[in-house]
Amino acid sequence: MKWVRLTSLFLISILIISACGNSEKEETFSGNSDTGEKELADKLNIFNWADVIPQEVLNEFEEEFGVEVVYSTYSSEQEMMAKIKSGTVPYDVVFPSTGTFIIMKEQGLLQELDMENIPNFENLSEIWTDRPDDPGDKYSIPVAYGTNGIIYNTEKIKEKPTSWEDLWDPKYKGHVLVSDDPQELFGMALQSLGYDIGNPTEEQVKEAAKKIEDLVPNVLAFDPNPEPQFMSEQAWIGYTVCAGASVAHIQGFEKLDCVLPKEGGLKWHTSAVIPNTSKEKYTAEVFLNWYLRPEISLEMVKSFPYPSPNEEAAKLYTDEMKKLPSLSTTDEDLKKAAPTQPYSSETMELMNHLLQEIRSK
Repeated sequence: MKWVRLTSLFLISILIISACGNSEKEETFSGNSDTGEKELADKLNIFNWADVIPQEVLNEFEEEFGVEVVYSTYSSEQEMMAKIKSGTVPYDVVFPSTGTFIIMKEQGLLQELDMENIPNFENLSEIWTDRPDDPGDKYSIPVAYGTNGIIYNTEKIKEKPTSWEDLWDPKYKGHVLVSDDPQELFGMALQSLGYDIGNPTEEQVKEAAKKIEDLVPNVLAFDPNPEPQFMSEQAWIGYTVCAGASVAHIQGFEKLDCVLPKEGGLKWHTSAVIPNTSKEKYTAEVFLNWYLRPEISLEMVKSFPYPSPNEEAAKLYTDEMKKLPSLSTTDEDLKKAAPTQPYSSETMELMNHLLQEIRSK
């Protein structure tokens, strides 16, 4: 199971009235929204990671709104971007990560949202609205978020780690697990050195590479899927997505915890957006509003333990859910964590080259 993926989402009652005769569909929003009548499409094309939205939840949308959901999946965001640009299929809703969203927005691949059709946007925590990557909330609905921090085995390590520097402690030689993703790894190293991870200079990247090289004697593996290494207890401590500890808990291995270091840690989010190729913008917005109902967002968190930006959904977490490391992140933690963002092609090329050199030694 991949550790980096999911989506969460919304509330407000929506009443659908099926039109007669010409089979047009009408929607009436109740609550704080004005009543309006607009036509819903017969079909909605969703493009997302596999296993993020449970089929039974999609069935609920189809039954309530009379709209068929065609759910297609991608295995990488590069694949998703290529298909969006090709325009072969007019996808109506896709779910990019922070960095990919920024690129899509800059390249003009997205439509602006009509928030009158998404009243449940008010369910989102203020931390996730009017963000630097989307001022004014024009293009995106955050549906899930996560943090990258220090995962550790609470039986092997009795004293809770507090700093990235703990990964360099010689007593953990051969038991440290780290991501093999250059952007994530250099982000951690840059932050450990006190640098802004958003726009590092070439010299700072090279200094971070030296820092990563100094970590190598402690490293058990550079692993994109570290769950087995932690559950076999070969890995005691590492840098990865905090949801990984929650996945282990769900699978019965409850020895893992995750903390954000005093340097801040990293945070990221997944958003729902409407590509400019969509021909069913209104129906897509109805889907997003439904997605933001608290009980629907809760189902997404149950599907995979990434926390929801929907604060009304978070109020519905069960006591068992609240014990999961990834769902116990506080607002204070999030304010201190640095947001991930895309690096320039030149910076990424340098990071890739330096990491290859380190791993080849």
